[in-house]
Amino acid sequence: MPNRKRSMFCSKRDALLKQRKRELRSQETPEAREAHHASQRSRDLHSLFEESAEIRQARLAAQRSCDQRSLLDEPVEARQAHLAFMRIRNQRSLLEELAETRQTRLTALDAPIMCNGTRMIIKELYSQILQATILNGPAAG
Repeated sequence: MPNRKRSMFCSKRDALLKQRKRELRSQETPEAREAHHASQRSRDLHSLFEESAEIRQARLAAQRSCDQRSLLDEPVEARQAHLAFMRIRNQRSLLEELAETRQTRLTALDAPIMCNGTRMIIKELYSQILQATILNGPAAG
C-alpha cells in the first residue's frame, strides 16, 4: 500500500509541475520563446558535431584495421554526404539526409572472413541476408 500512495503522490506532483510549466510558457514573450528555441537548436547542432567527430574517428580506425588506406581514398560522395550532414537544421532533414546516404556502417555481421573496414556493394537486401560484392579485405572479389 505505501508504494501506491507514493506513486499517486508522484503523479499528482508531475501533473502540478506540467501545469506550472504550461503557465510559465503562456506568460513568455515571443522573443524569449524564440531565444529558447535558438539555444536548443545550437545545442542540437553542437551534439551532432561531436557525434560526427566520433563517427569520423571510428571510420578511420576501421579503415586502418583492415587495410592501410588514407582518408583521401574515401569516395567523394561520402565526403559530400558528411558535409551535408553537418549543415542540417532540423530533425526531418536529418532523416531525409540519412535516407539518401550511400554509405552506412553495419555492425554484428557474422562472417569470419570479414574484418573492420570491409567495403562492399550491396546487391540485394533481405530481412536477415545481404547479397553483396566485397571490394576489399581478405574476401575481396
